[in-house]
Amino acid sequence: MERDSRRRANKKRRIIADAGTCRGDGGAGPTSIVDVPDELLELVLLRVRTPFCLFRAAAACKLWRRVIKGDGFLHRLRSLRGHNSHLLLGHYSVTTEPHRRRVDTAFVPSPRRRRPAIHLRRRVSLDFLTRHGRHELSDSRGGLLAFVRDNRYAVVCDPWTRQHRELRFPWRPRRPPSPDDDTEIFYKCIGVFFLDGDAGSGDGPMSSFRVLCAYIIEDDYGDMIAQARVFSARDGGCVLPCLETVIAMECIDTWNSPDYMYELLVGRAGGCVFWAGKDGHVLVLDESTFDFSIFMLPLAPDVSMPYHRKNLRVVAGGGGAGTVRIARVVDDDALEVLTARRLPYGSWECSGETGVEGLCNLANIEFKPDHSWCFVDTATTAALVIAACSSSSTAALLFSVDVETMVLRPVKDTTTVTAQRVFPYELPWPQTI
Repeated sequence: MERDSRRRANKKRRIIADAGTCRGDGGAGPTSIVDVPDELLELVLLRVRTPFCLFRAAAACKLWRRVIKGDGFLHRLRSLRGHNSHLLLGHYSVTTEPHRRRVDTAFVPSPRRRRPAIHLRRRVSLDFLTRHGRHELSDSRGGLLAFVRDNRYAVVCDPWTRQHRELRFPWRPRRPPSPDDDTEIFYKCIGVFFLDGDAGSGDGPMSSFRVLCAYIIEDDYGDMIAQARVFSARDGGCVLPCLETVIAMECIDTWNSPDYMYELLVGRAGGCVFWAGKDGHVLVLDESTFDFSIFMLPLAPDVSMPYHRKNLRVVAGGGGAGTVRIARVVDDDALEVLTARRLPYGSWECSGETGVEGLCNLANIEFKPDHSWCFVDTATTAALVIAACSSSSTAALLFSVDVETMVLRPVKDTTTVTAQRVFPYELPWPQTI
């Protein structure tokens, strides 16, 4: 046996020597991973299955890190695997308990990331935030999360690096207070949303983000003012003067409950943010001009029913710039799709083109008197999803909605995560590599 071992060792040395002679390098040692061309190494790394494994590959050596962090790697990765499917680590699901004034924000790894789920949950935990005040998650983008804290601060954080930054809202009365003026003024932040970041900042996303803050001011005189401000991390504060729009009191709910406030955010599409108002009114914030406007939905058979996220959603579509689709549940068991078009000078026109169709017929399921339909947020599909709930069953039937064709398709993924609100969390690329 000892003779066989020496024979194999001698044979291996002869093969290595012959390989060196063929390369013409005077019998140099064998090649290693550092001799692999960058183009070939990139092809190998593009086929890494998960972003979590890609992070581990970037930590293996400086060569792999340089290739993964290259300018064109992310573009080629998206073209090979889809725009963001390969970069998606999971979702943050938000559940609000109004009576306890508690907000539960939990991270749910994507179904394909179940194996490292424990480590991933620990890495992106928000325990460094939730110890101080009430944080309402409002938006997510590029590995960053935006919160509203206690209706006084906008908080932007990077869960991966556990960095966060607070931006104080400039709450102040529109009129100077006087000793004999007992007017009570209410301020309500109605959302914080990420905009495209500032170019030219290479210190990471926490130094280049921009957020759009929207809020409503209401006083005892019946005046309601909608305001928008843009905060920039690079410039260290507010970069846009406060823009104000007077809103008629009968168009917008008073929104006295902070828990109810986020139920009125019905969509973000076509470069605008939409909130449901009273009696079919919709409040719109243009993300490019930062102007507010209001339009009214066509009358429906259930005009007395208030609109919110469960029965009204605004999504992209309709063909053409400045056009969005509005889906609403009518009489708890029918679906209607409307088209809203932006007109000159910031006004909107809304009309119905598809008619009202029974949801049970569209879903091809048996009608039951106790069926109740509502829109839900899910973590497994980007499409609009509607759920059929029944008092006789604890499991809801989920269907994706094609607003262009009025076609409902069952959501068959058994790992679908539903919550009051769901926010995708992408790989914080590439600054944290």
